[in-house]
Amino acid sequence: MFKDGKIKAYDCEGALGILEITGEAQELGFKLQDLPSPEIEPQIGERLKFRVIVDQGQMKLDNMVRLDIKVQDEFVPDIVALQSLAPTVSVPLRNSIFFSPTLWLALVSAVGFMIFGEV
Repeated sequence: MFKDGKIKAYDCEGALGILEITGEAQELGFKLQDLPSPEIEPQIGERLKFRVIVDQGQMKLDNMVRLDIKVQDEFVPDIVALQSLAPTVSVPLRNSIFFSPTLWLALVSAVGFMIFGEV
């Protein structure tokens, strides 16, 4: 079950912090690597959503989501146009406009009208 919490303390030198669980008198430690987007330094009071799991007798945080992080321009990579991954298929000549029965019918009718003067 997911729980909510806030960062109570963070040590940037050790990349360690303490998380306070909302509605409970419980605190858990976390590492910077546990957070999504670890390149953005955590702030005291930042809200998180997470699961608490028991691993080898210790409580650990899992599936952490940072709720207060907004997408910033400096973290959005430039848009790069890539070639299509779809295979390039040439159109067979028989499916082109020159093999259209409607086009040929219109062409023959136009030539017949010019030669005979009537349809």
